[in-house]
Formats: sequence, structure tokens, C-alpha cells
Amino acid sequence: MKAGVLAFLDRLAGVFFPYRCAICGQVVEYEKMCCPACEEKHLPPQAAAESAQPPLSGSLTLFDYKGEIVRAVLEMKRLAERRQACFFAGQLALAMEEHWPQISFDLITAVPQSTARRRNTGHNQAQVLARELAGEMNMPQCYDLLSRWEKSLPQHKLTGEDRKQNAELSYRLLPGASLHGERVLLVDDVLTTGATASACAGRLLEAGASEVRVVAVAQTLLQSNCGVKSQ
Repeated sequence: MKAGVLAFLDRLAGVFFPYRCAICGQVVEYEKMCCPACEEKHLPPQAAAESAQPPLSGSLTLFDYKGEIVRAVLEMKRLAERRQACFFAGQLALAMEEHWPQISFDLITAVPQSTARRRNTGHNQAQVLARELAGEMNMPQCYDLLSRWEKSLPQHKLTGEDRKQNAELSYRLLPGASLHGERVLLVDDVLTTGATASACAGRLLEAGASEVRVVAVAQTLLQSNCGVKSQ
């Protein structure tokens, strides 16, 4: 009876707050995550699994960062929209099973934000995504490992070697952060050059991780200069 009441209330809420496609934002049927057009255009994702030079052991992204995918990622950034995070986490879990079937991870963490940035937005979108992915994969979570220096420059304002140098200076281990040979899955929303992921991976290896791989919703079309190469 209780489950039936909750299902009724959920449907009733959908009348006033319609379900929307996680990618394009169009109204969709009850409990649907995507509209038919986005399902046909974007699913399954053409996931890109890549090898990498140290400190990263690999990366995996779902989409190119363009078109409706930009809208969906920005929506997740602005609003910590759980619907987008839930959808992308489910797709990442499927892609990991396909591309990394023999790899198991000991814990999941996220690329950190500065305190000022998090205060402005109210959330860290990478952590929102990581929590959903951890739930999908029944994976332990830890967000007390990395921090971002408050005075570092925003990565999106930099290019090439400047991004790499800025990232190396920006990401630090939190006091007391310690790992003991764990294989770590690092989560971000978008990979551009790989500089941020590489810097975070370096810090995690310093803390004692045995291996770090990164997953993200999308990758930009910029060429990587940080050791990430297509298989």
C-alpha cells in the first residue's frame, strides 16, 4: 500500500513538474530519462577508452563536448541536477563494464573545487556525479583526499602548457590524506587537455594509490598534451 501511494504521489508530481530529457530538456514520458530523438542520436554513447602515460593509467569519456551534451553538462554544473547525474552515471557504469571489464576499483573520488567556487555554486558537480556512480557500482567513496588551492587560476582561461603548470600548482593533498595501494577511480565532468586529471592522479599516487584512472561525461575536441592517447 505504501509503495502504491508513493508511486501515485510521484506521478502526481510529474503533472506539475514534468519529467524532462536528461540531454536536451524536452518533456518526456513518466520515468523516461531521454526523449526518442536523443536516444536515437546519442545512445548508446560512442565511449572513448584511452590509455595514458603516468600518472594516469587510463581515461574514459562518453561523449564529445558539443551540441546538446554541452547543455546537459552545464545544467548539471549550474543546478547540481540529479537527473543528469543519475543518467550520466548509469551510462558511465555501462561503458566501464564494456571497456574495463577486468578492472575493479577500491574507491571513487572526484576532482575538487575551491571553497570559493563551491560556495558560489552550492555544490561540486564532479562529486554529485561521483556519488551517483558509486551508487550504481556499489563502490566506496572518499572525498577527503584532494583540495584545490584558493588562489589558483581558472583552468578554462588557460591553454596548453599553462593549463598543465597551473593544474600542478592547484591540486594538493588534504592533511592526513593517506592511501594504501588502492586502485582509485577519479571522476570529473569534462576532460579538456587532461591536465587537471593528471595533476590529481599525481597527488593520489603520492598519497599511496597503486593506480588512478579517470572517467568523465565528455571530452573537448582539443588535442591532449598531457600524455593521453587513443588506443
